[in-house]
Amino acid sequence: MPPEPRSTIPGLVDPQPLATPPWLESNLFEHPTMLIVVLLALGLGLSLVLSRSRAVWALLATGLAAGGVWGVSRLVETDRERVAALTPGLLTAAASVDLAALDALLDERLTLRYFRAGGGLDKAGTLRAVREELGTRFRVREALVQELQLEQTAPDQMRTQVRVRVTPEASGFPNISWWSIDWRLDAGRWRAVAIRPLSIQFFNADPGGG
Repeated sequence: MPPEPRSTIPGLVDPQPLATPPWLESNLFEHPTMLIVVLLALGLGLSLVLSRSRAVWALLATGLAAGGVWGVSRLVETDRERVAALTPGLLTAAASVDLAALDALLDERLTLRYFRAGGGLDKAGTLRAVREELGTRFRVREALVQELQLEQTAPDQMRTQVRVRVTPEASGFPNISWWSIDWRLDAGRWRAVAIRPLSIQFFNADPGGG
């Protein structure tokens, strides 16, 4: 039996979370704070039970290890971090109708599916829809990423699930939605290759137009 859909916000069904990244990659390269704190706490704990001379070496060793973790995290940028940085930019480009920035973030093989285009739009159709809809009838006052999940499905493929809050100019009332974005690495650059809404607040039909 499939799991029951989650709902933490009225009128919005949360999708199943994406798989969590490998622990070492996440904590060493992307979010090193916990590992650094553990190393420093270990050094402090050892200093309390060891002799004075050994305590100094324990503090020095764990301090150097914590510094090494911090340095590695600054030097290494993972694909997950690259795509995480691109995702808010994709939202901002669409909401502000910055077609040049949006064009650079979209793969030439892009497919966009949503309730107004169930058959799907290619890249040219997507840029046209953004210009005609978000640039005129549905202007956006504010767009904000509230939550971002990432899963690397292949060395050159990444999937993100992003919860966004969009406030239209006309109503001034924010709406929250979940979107799925597939990314592909091509010629050293990550670009969005498939976009579809997963859930839109107070929208009961299939938001993907299926």
